[in-house]
Amino acid sequence: MIKYINKNINEYLDILKFFLPVALLIFGYWKGLKKKFKNRYVTKCILNSYVFKLCNQSFEICKKYFSLWPISHLLINILAVIRFKKLNERIFLFLLGVIWEIFEEKFFWLIKHDKIDNTFNKKHGKIINGKVQYDKWWEGTYIDIVFNSIGIIIGNFISKYKILSVYTKRILNSIFLFCIFYGLFYIEFYPLYVIGLLLSLKYTFVY
Repeated sequence: MIKYINKNINEYLDILKFFLPVALLIFGYWKGLKKKFKNRYVTKCILNSYVFKLCNQSFEICKKYFSLWPISHLLINILAVIRFKKLNERIFLFLLGVIWEIFEEKFFWLIKHDKIDNTFNKKHGKIINGKVQYDKWWEGTYIDIVFNSIGIIIGNFISKYKILSVYTKRILNSIFLFCIFYGLFYIEFYPLYVIGLLLSLKYTFVY
């Protein structure tokens, strides 16, 4: 097992490099929101917006699971699978997503117990004014794992067809580029976010 890991260590490091800017963007985004909007930052989070408003009106499940946050998990995993094509790489992608959610949950545990930040100490998934999916600035959820998995499955299907894969890369890169630059102006150039943006241009985009 150790020999197998050592043999593929560079591939796993490339995957970590792919996601490191994403983690910095997320962390920088939330810190930038807090600095700009103070205690109103959760309600000002654009990613808490619902994607399917019609669905939201009809089914309670959409209020919990169809904001832009899980959709962002879906899209970034599609992009990752298009780039990392080997089976072991895709297994590592899935495991990394699970580990990340465990880390987020542990991080939230520290927040909940007043060891880091107790700004929003409420139940998971509480809806504020019918608009907010998450009422805390950081927490793990199995829903993100579900969307990660769906993204890996979709990405695997897309990567089998080269022409479709090329167009998907361009579309996802364009969406990603638009979103991160919009976020840059929205949180007024928070330094950590800027670092994540610059690193993403080198490591996260699929060229």
